[in-house]
Amino acid sequence: MSLFGKIGSLFATTRNDERIAHAATAIESNLGPHLLAISEDWEALLPAVTAALDHYDRAIATIPGPIHLSAASHAQDQRLHTLFPSADDIDRTLGASIAVRNGIKWFADKEQDTAYALLGLRLMAAEGGSGAVRPADHTIRSLGIHVPDVRTALREAAFAGLIKSFTADLYEKLHAWRAQQPAGGLEPIDPNLVQFGQRASVAPALRALAEWLRTPERQFALEAANPSLLLPAAAGEAAYPLPRLATSDRRKWLVCLVAFQTQEAIEAIAGEVRGTRYIQI
Repeated sequence: MSLFGKIGSLFATTRNDERIAHAATAIESNLGPHLLAISEDWEALLPAVTAALDHYDRAIATIPGPIHLSAASHAQDQRLHTLFPSADDIDRTLGASIAVRNGIKWFADKEQDTAYALLGLRLMAAEGGSGAVRPADHTIRSLGIHVPDVRTALREAAFAGLIKSFTADLYEKLHAWRAQQPAGGLEPIDPNLVQFGQRASVAPALRALAEWLRTPERQFALEAANPSLLLPAAAGEAAYPLPRLATSDRRKWLVCLVAFQTQEAIEAIAGEVRGTRYIQI
């Protein structure tokens, strides 16, 4: 039975099967199939996997939005005026964001007029030394047809990043261990852990992975919102700050969900020489 057949039969009666299948793919692509080959191992690992996915879903659900981006609406929409110093900054954000440049053609080909995504920005000191801050480095990633697609893409990126960071940590420990062994006494480490899994029990790696998954916030966490930037709300409601996203990227971003017209993004891309902006998760 194939890997996906095993996973499907094992978790067919559980909810969120697609979440588990994507998590299994992330683990297999980084660590090789031996960690997934035995159903008992999956049963032991499933609570930690599910808990990490639930953590990401809860966090991502708190990201506000969507806010509709349009350079033409900048002067009239107080939220856009707060997020972007000028209308040109909206065009520049759409045109310079690598995720938009790489993905917008799909929306055009599918005749999707609107795209949804995550907007990240950082606060920089305003000119003049007044101590004030201004929004800068606006970046868009994780495009989707609907808001749930964006949230799903963020969860999948967060979990995949969590597994990649575990793999890097595991290899670092394996290399450190081998460096302490007598010369010539061990085979080289395989480029992936398939051969490692054949030579030795995978139980230690499974236990280490389960422990790693218990701290999903190391890869993706929404921190307390920054009160330096308050986003105007609807009439009669209080203004609110944006949450701050902390990922493996050393930069931290104030984030919200946005929507924008496909054609406006295409025109913005034509005005930028290349993509220079991205958010790493």
